[in-house]
Amino acid sequence: MVFNHTTEKHDLLLFCNNDIKLINDCITNMVTAYKNNKNTVGTIGARLYYEDKTIQHSGMQFIIKNGAITIDHYGVGTHHTYHRGIKPVGGNTAALMMINRNLFKSIGGFNENYIECFEDVELNIECINRGKKNLFVSNAVSYHYESKTRKVLKERTERELKDYNERLLPKILSSMTKLKTHFYM
Repeated sequence: MVFNHTTEKHDLLLFCNNDIKLINDCITNMVTAYKNNKNTVGTIGARLYYEDKTIQHSGMQFIIKNGAITIDHYGVGTHHTYHRGIKPVGGNTAALMMINRNLFKSIGGFNENYIECFEDVELNIECINRGKKNLFVSNAVSYHYESKTRKVLKERTERELKDYNERLLPKILSSMTKLKTHFYM
């Protein structure tokens, strides 16, 4: 569907949820990071805050603890813990994310087999598998009024767990060699 609204003349795609409020010249800062890293960049993400002014996103990280692999956002829930500058990260949330159109197309876009979520995580993993670096840009700042537009359903947790176990975890495990620099223990 993305490609129904773009042409080859479009170099970048910007994914932005409808519950994002830009704080500064966020998009320009993301484009600048892209231009300065054009040949090596995968996704580009911004620093996102919850409504209560705590960090929601400062780059994805993969964590191994007690033999389990989880995904989290660096500094989530804190007020001042976030990566500074432009930092390679495991990935960026598609709540506010930029990517080269041709790279997105070569990956096949978002994997539409996911039921609830994680298609952005898989996209970030695919960028790393192609030798690209996903960059977090700390001077690109926005609020993410997360879940304001998402209906809360009892079945949501079950669908997320199914997506994780049946779709994402196999992708992570098959990509462990390339992802190793993005794991924390």
